[in-house]
Amino acid sequence: MTTRRAYIDGPFGQLHVRMATPVGTPERVPILCLPSNPNSSRIFDRLLPLLGRDRRAVAVDTPGFGGSDPPSERPSIADYAAAFAAVTDALGLPTVDLLGCLTGSRIAVALAEARPALVRRLVLISAPVYSPSESQARQKGYQVPTPSRDGSHFVEGWAEMLRNWPAEAPLEEISDLLCDRMLRVGGPQRRWIIEANAQYRYEDHLGALEQPILVLNPPGALHETTARIAAYLRHGQVKDLPWEAHGTLMSHAPELAGLLREFLDA
Repeated sequence: MTTRRAYIDGPFGQLHVRMATPVGTPERVPILCLPSNPNSSRIFDRLLPLLGRDRRAVAVDTPGFGGSDPPSERPSIADYAAAFAAVTDALGLPTVDLLGCLTGSRIAVALAEARPALVRRLVLISAPVYSPSESQARQKGYQVPTPSRDGSHFVEGWAEMLRNWPAEAPLEEISDLLCDRMLRVGGPQRRWIIEANAQYRYEDHLGALEQPILVLNPPGALHETTARIAAYLRHGQVKDLPWEAHGTLMSHAPELAGLLREFLDA
C-alpha cells in the first residue's frame, strides 16, 4: 500500500500529512497518529501501511516540525491539539482513534478532552508523569540545537539519533528522520514545545476523559515515569513492551499494529 502525502490548512498555516487509505470502504474507525518531538510523521512510515489495510491511517507533522508551518507565537498543548483537530475536520472524519508518542501522547489527551465526540479511543506510547522538580530539571537539561558554520550541529544530531534509535534500524531511515528534524534548527519552536510539555500535566486532565486508553510502556529511561500514569486512568491500562520506544515504531511495526488492532477493534 502506498502512503500519500498532502498539505492541509490549520490554525498556524499548512500542516503536512501522511495518509494510508484502504481500497474500497474502510471497515474500521480511522486512526490519527501524533509524533514525538522533534520527529516528524515520518516515524510512522512503517506503521501507516499496516494500519491502512482496513482503516484510514493519518499521521501529521506537529506545527513547527517536519513539513508543517510553525506557530508565530508560543503555543500550549491545547493549541497543538487544535491543529490536529483541524486535520480531522478538513478530511471529514467525524470519529477517530488516536495514537500518540511522547509529546504526541500529551497532545492526544488534550484533543480527546477538547473534542470528546471526535475521539473514540487512545493509545499512548510513553506518557511520562513528572513531579514539578523533575519537570524543571528536564527543561534545564534540554539543549536546543543551533546552526554552526562548520556543520557540527548535524554531526551532533546524527550522534543523538544513533544513541536513541535501535541498532538494527537501517541507516538510510535514520538519515531521513534526521533531515526532517533539522528543517528548522535554531527556531523557537523546539523551546516552545518543551515548555508546553512541562506546563501540561496528565494529572489535571485524565480524570475528565471517558474514552478507553491503552498506555504502552517501553523499557528505558521513561519506563518508571510512564508507569505512574496508571494512578490517573479512569478507563485505561498500562501495558509493558519488550522493545524501546523508537524500536517499537521502526523495527517492530507489525507487532505494534497487532497490539493496536487488539485494543481498537475489541
